[in-house]
Amino acid sequence: MTTTMRFAALFLSAGLTAGLVANLMLFQPKTVGADKRIAQSSRAPVAATARAGGSVVAAKLPEAVQPVRAPGQDVMSAARAIEITRSVQVALKTKGYSPGPADGVPGLMTRAAMMAFEYDNGLDLSGDVTSKRLEMLVYGVPANLQHRSARESLDVGPIAKDVIRTVQGSLKTAGYNIGIVDGGLSLRTARAIAEFEADQGLSETGRISGLLMAKLVSLASQGKLALQN
Repeated sequence: MTTTMRFAALFLSAGLTAGLVANLMLFQPKTVGADKRIAQSSRAPVAATARAGGSVVAAKLPEAVQPVRAPGQDVMSAARAIEITRSVQVALKTKGYSPGPADGVPGLMTRAAMMAFEYDNGLDLSGDVTSKRLEMLVYGVPANLQHRSARESLDVGPIAKDVIRTVQGSLKTAGYNIGIVDGGLSLRTARAIAEFEADQGLSETGRISGLLMAKLVSLASQGKLALQN
């Protein structure tokens, strides 16, 4: 092989090598920049926490390792609860109970009105605002769910107990003999409620109701009794 041919072969080999290197660099994933960004995103929450004087242990994890949540799940659940509560309030008012304004907030008046509906229909006292109670308000209470009308046969749920305790404590501060503040709708508590209703010009029912709660709240705002929470 002549000198000229050797130079040509050497030049061709160098060109092929350079082309191969260029192709590898062109098509290889750019992991260096990505790794750098991941490292920076991992350090950023820690640095921010340190600047705020917080604990590095409590720093927020990078977005890539955060628990997966359905978009807007919490917002949708809250909106649904408000919608159900507002519908229950409207239905209670339509049936002659007094749940207060249809604002979507299950306050004391709304829960007391629900308890009055439950009591009148022989349901266990829950005071809760649910889609099942809304269905009963709209379509009626199934006969198989109704208990005897005697209050002693009705179970009292935790929310209803809290409402009853509020009524018992408030009436006790006003001088009525309700017995023990225990969240139970005893005969003595029923008598005290009936006495209070008579004194305030209300129909004597002896049960928890929206009207009863509204009157207690009104007197408490006037400083005439202490509303117990």
